[in-house]
Amino acid sequence: MSRWFIPLNRRYDIIPSVVISHCLINLIFPKGSLLNNLERYEEAIADFTRCLELSPLPRDEEKAYYKRAEVYISLEQYDNALKDINKL
Repeated sequence: MSRWFIPLNRRYDIIPSVVISHCLINLIFPKGSLLNNLERYEEAIADFTRCLELSPLPRDEEKAYYKRAEVYISLEQYDNALKDINKL
């Protein structure tokens, strides 16, 4: 038996939470962008905020802060947009 063989019932134990979080972000981020394009700004902000909560990687955080700042600008909430831009 190969040392790399993993029984089916044990495979999910080895998936790090970082990978799961990144996969969730890859689902939520495009949805937030779509909601922004549909001018459903409050829902878009919620999705980008969720991405920030899940973010295991700085690159994901930067994208979420930038897109959330865009939404805040659309809502003319310039103070919130500036806060997000300053976090980049």
